[in-house]
Amino acid sequence: MQFQGPDRDDLANVTALNRALIEALLAGSIEHGAAARLASELRSLGRPQRDRLAKCPFLLCSLAGHGGPDWQAAVADSRQRQLLSAQEPGFGARSRLIAATLGFLWQLARRNPYAVRLVTAAPLSWCETLAACTLLDLFDYGEHGVRTLSVIRSDDRRFWDKLLVAATGNDRVVRQAARVSALQSLLTASASEKLQRLPAAACAMPSPVSVRVSRGYNTRPDESPVDKKSPQDL
Repeated sequence: MQFQGPDRDDLANVTALNRALIEALLAGSIEHGAAARLASELRSLGRPQRDRLAKCPFLLCSLAGHGGPDWQAAVADSRQRQLLSAQEPGFGARSRLIAATLGFLWQLARRNPYAVRLVTAAPLSWCETLAACTLLDLFDYGEHGVRTLSVIRSDDRRFWDKLLVAATGNDRVVRQAARVSALQSLLTASASEKLQRLPAAACAMPSPVSVRVSRGYNTRPDESPVDKKSPQDL
């Protein structure tokens, strides 16, 4: 099976959404978690460096951890969405960013779920759930699901040091290598975390073949060394 990644237009949308997220961070529209610290570090960068950061080939934001409880509640049924609506009113730029991100990912998931996996590092099950949503579901969720927006791996200092330094520097080759490395770490994070949760299996394994008599170096496979004649009998 051949998988097609995001095309040029898809990556242009990723860049636009990343720019919107950076602007929201600088404006203080996203303040929970480690976002405030990231906003301070972004302010220390120049405009060219922030533009280079926005050109990472993956989204810098995450929606409900790509399958968290808020997402599950929002897509479950209309009663759940009404409950979420009553508790969480929309918040301007943040809600707009969620709606734009969902709209982009929704149409991409219906056309190419694998591309959504690449630009979000989300599991394919989340991509399939997103593709099954109706357009009205997206509007409702984008308007009321404001708790779902976060910055990817905002508490991972090594990850963001790589993005804020190597991925924004003047050397194009270094920038590209840093972006690819960051994407690889995103795509492999869920698999490695799953393996770490598995119990260790240090069981003694029996030998597939029981060897009762050791063979000599010149013994044919179909004979035992006890059948060999001694040199003086030859």
